[in-house]
Amino acid sequence: MSRVFPRRSFAAALCACALSSVLGSAARGAAPAEPYVWRNVAIRGGGYVTGLAFHPREADLLYARTDVGGAYRWDAARRAWLPLNDGIDRANGDLYGVISLALDPRDPARVYLACGAYFSEWARQAAVLRSEDRGATWEIAELPFKLGGNQDGRGTGERLQVDPHDGRHLLLGTNHDGLWRSRDGGREWAQVTGFTPGGVTFVLFDAASGADGHPTPVVYAGAADPAKETLYHSTDGGKSWAPSPASRAACSGITPPRTRTARFSSPAATPSVPTASPRAQCGSSSPPPRAGPRSARRDPPRSRRTPSATPASRSTRGTPARSTSRRSIAGRRATRSSAPPTAARPGRRCSRTRSGISPARPTCRQ
Repeated sequence: MSRVFPRRSFAAALCACALSSVLGSAARGAAPAEPYVWRNVAIRGGGYVTGLAFHPREADLLYARTDVGGAYRWDAARRAWLPLNDGIDRANGDLYGVISLALDPRDPARVYLACGAYFSEWARQAAVLRSEDRGATWEIAELPFKLGGNQDGRGTGERLQVDPHDGRHLLLGTNHDGLWRSRDGGREWAQVTGFTPGGVTFVLFDAASGADGHPTPVVYAGAADPAKETLYHSTDGGKSWAPSPASRAACSGITPPRTRTARFSSPAATPSVPTASPRAQCGSSSPPPRAGPRSARRDPPRSRRTPSATPASRSTRGTPARSTSRRSIAGRRATRSSAPPTAARPGRRCSRTRSGISPARPTCRQ
């Protein structure tokens, strides 16, 4: 006699058998517990990498700066990037915006950061972070202005530079507050009164012009005003500045774009077309604007042939006279209806649509 088990009892018995089998096999093959090593999780992020700096004399010494994630140093032995600003607290979070990074060519252990993220009223004042142990510890030098490490123009170049022949001499270009100088290795800063532009895009020492132990005499700086000279140079170590001759040559003769209106006697007139003049931005490498839409660059249309006033016969009705202006709907309608086309008065300016198709009545003005 067979015995019938309830469904719930059968399922419970099956689960118990499976669990006992698993526990028995685990007890027989259990391995000794291994100690777990805790370490930081690698976070793949940190903002845009806006600049890289290689040391000129030591191989594999590479730094990277970001707009919101601080600075990093490349560890060639571990093949990993080491964060250098994790010690910044929340109150000084704007210092994670590194707008420029500078290395001392004569001392590989020295590194400098120009920090400040935003120009807003609530943003923190900028500061220069200086380190003498490759970024392991930092000393903060406060500045009386703000920098835009996460603002437009953060990738134009390195605004902070160390004199290659005198490590105590540093120059810092700002976004809106001109050029600043330090003569004690980045501890104290003062504005350079001989530099007139407010915005600086980069600073560059000409190492070939100087000798060790003395400030480099020839220095270049970029200005952020496109309507004026954009390249300045100094021959006395940054005391006085003048526009570079190359910058003056690039800025001469540039006029803003003008607009001209062509006059035609045909209703399919060409609209206002900007002339192909250079951009009103000094030093801009962008090409001049194109001379209007494609339809506006064509030659003025030829005059239409006036259709015959006599109605066409049945044999010729299917082949009306074609207008030389193929895209003129008004001309085609006038040809089919055997009526003379509407002509614009002399001296009137008529508009035309972008697609090159004229309306039935052109929009004209005196």
